[in-house]
Amino acid sequence: MQGPDGELGKLEGVQTNASGAQELTVRGADGQVRAVPLNGIRQEGEAVKVDYTKAEFDAAAAIAGEASATPDATTPPADDAMTSPTAPEPTTAPDAAEPTPPTLPAEPAPTEPTDPATSSDPTTPPASPQG
Repeated sequence: MQGPDGELGKLEGVQTNASGAQELTVRGADGQVRAVPLNGIRQEGEAVKVDYTKAEFDAAAAIAGEASATPDATTPPADDAMTSPTAPEPTTAPDAAEPTPPTLPAEPAPTEPTDPATSSDPTTPPASPQG
């Protein structure tokens, strides 16, 4: 966000003041959020400009209830300076892994009935001769 004499700060949003007029909320280099009137608002290339000077901005009272934040150099700039700052950010659910079903013990393979006459199992009685 720029005034006629330099950078004011980062556009944070839009609010309606006590008299019912809309104004921009801008976070200055000192981390304070201040209101900026919409007078002369325009886009020039990548910059959003207003007819509000740096001196006027620095002299304005900080907006009550806005937490002072240290400017974060890691925050990337907005892709489009005219994107509505009050639009909700898209949210995505965290990647939730599909629940894994419990592992069941392996079942033994079915066994074929054995012929007791040829069985080597000592617990199986020998077959009686048929006849």
